[in-house]
Amino acid sequence: MPLFPHSRRAQPARAFTPSESRVSSLDRVIFFSDAVHSIAITLLTIQITVPAVSADDLGNALADNWREYFAYALSFFVIGLYWLTHHRIFDLVVREDRTLLRLNLLLLGCVAFIPFPTAVLGRYGDQSAAVTAYAATLAATGFTWAALWWWMSSGRRLIDERLRDGQVRALQGDLLLTPLIFAASIPVAQWNASAAEFLWIAIIPAGAVSGRFFARAGEA
Repeated sequence: MPLFPHSRRAQPARAFTPSESRVSSLDRVIFFSDAVHSIAITLLTIQITVPAVSADDLGNALADNWREYFAYALSFFVIGLYWLTHHRIFDLVVREDRTLLRLNLLLLGCVAFIPFPTAVLGRYGDQSAAVTAYAATLAATGFTWAALWWWMSSGRRLIDERLRDGQVRALQGDLLLTPLIFAASIPVAQWNASAAEFLWIAIIPAGAVSGRFFARAGEA
């Protein structure tokens, strides 16, 4: 009798099947994606500057950093939203292919890049160039998400076949909403940087409204 009867070595050998390979591969995609999202969120905090002032001036210096706090909060919200979306969508994926892996890697590249324009926005948020760079990064990230879902859902090639057409279309529309708002803010930033930043706040109410709208559409 083996010393550890419940260990892996004590288990009888099993034949390896292709289905197990697919499950393992998808798990690796999800674990890697989770890691990239968590690292990107962690790096946001590093971008916040610690004031190098005397104790008497600390309060005012902290208040003067409000742009950095705003940039941090906004990026935390957006990255968190994309992470939740990743879990939501990959629960529907039943197989993967090379194009999915490449598009997912492109998506993660966009997510990993977000801390840089966040730092630029926090320090130069009143400049149109900083606002444009941030909006362009977030728009590119969102459109990559939409492209990834389109590839997975087109012809039901990689997703659960029980999903209705309305649900597929609803998710596609939901994924396009956030990048469209950021893209629309780019020409606004050329006129007024603060107005473009104000437009980004529309992501929160628009997301709530679209969630209800697309939920009804998914029932069709």
